[in-house]
Amino acid sequence: MHTPKISLSKSDISPERLYPFPRSRFLEKLMVNIGVSWNRKTNIFFINPQKTKVDQNCYIDLLNTSLLRACRRHYPGNDFELLQDSAPSHRAKVMQQFL
Repeated sequence: MHTPKISLSKSDISPERLYPFPRSRFLEKLMVNIGVSWNRKTNIFFINPQKTKVDQNCYIDLLNTSLLRACRRHYPGNDFELLQDSAPSHRAKVMQQFL
């Protein structure tokens, strides 16, 4: 049996079901890092990209001083995985060598 592919666009949804976001709500950016597992979570670590350039050095510093330190406290045997997206600071050669 073939299941048809359903594709919805904003115009397919009735206007009363849509939340009217003001356009300016999404202009500011915020970088959020957190360690999450079935049993524990770390604190949330924030970086405001408007005030801090998030390059590989900034990201390595965040990992060293905050996120990895918290993960190692929860998992002293280092039995955790660091998942990242493909942001330039995550893909940088110095970052790959660090990991």
